[in-house]
Amino acid sequence: TNGGPAALLRQAGKPAHQWIRFRLRGPGNNTSAIGATVRVRLGQETQTRMVRSGGSYLSQSALEVTFGLGKRQSVDDVEVRWPDGTVRSYGTRAAGKVYRLSPGD
Repeated sequence: TNGGPAALLRQAGKPAHQWIRFRLRGPGNNTSAIGATVRVRLGQETQTRMVRSGGSYLSQSALEVTFGLGKRQSVDDVEVRWPDGTVRSYGTRAAGKVYRLSPGD
């Protein structure tokens, strides 16, 4: 709210659906992996998120990327296109966890 008080929203209940989250650690000076693209494959479905540092006025985008998985218990594959252009596949991952990935993993 422009000109209004700050608000903090919190998820008080247990989520009804599954999720998966990734924290990327880039090489060199770009340790936050800004510009990396994460793609998860769930059967025929694909979801993509980019690590971004921007936001809007007085805000910040999370450096982690989160995917909603519905009722699925895992993703079939995780692929990261790192800022330098290299692409790496990380295989199947279980839902409900936070994974730390780097190009050398």
